[in-house]
Amino acid sequence: MVKYSGNMVKEPEKLPTYTGKGEYIKGTGKYEGIKGNYSFSAKYITPYNKETKGDAVVNAKVSYTLPK
Repeated sequence: MVKYSGNMVKEPEKLPTYTGKGEYIKGTGKYEGIKGNYSFSAKYITPYNKETKGDAVVNAKVSYTLPK
C-alpha cells in the first residue's frame, strides 16, 4: 500500500504532465514490513479525458528496504 501526492499540469494545446512523490506504508506476504519512498514524473502520450484517462510514460525513482 502506498500514500502519494502529485500535481498535474495542463497547458493549452499540450498534453498534461504529472509529477509526485510518495511512500510505502504497508506490504503483505514477502513485502510485509516494507519501508521506503519514491518520486515520479509522467508525460501523457494520448489525450487525458473523462472516459480514457489517457496513456502516459512514467519515470520513477524508488528506494525501499525489507526486513530480514
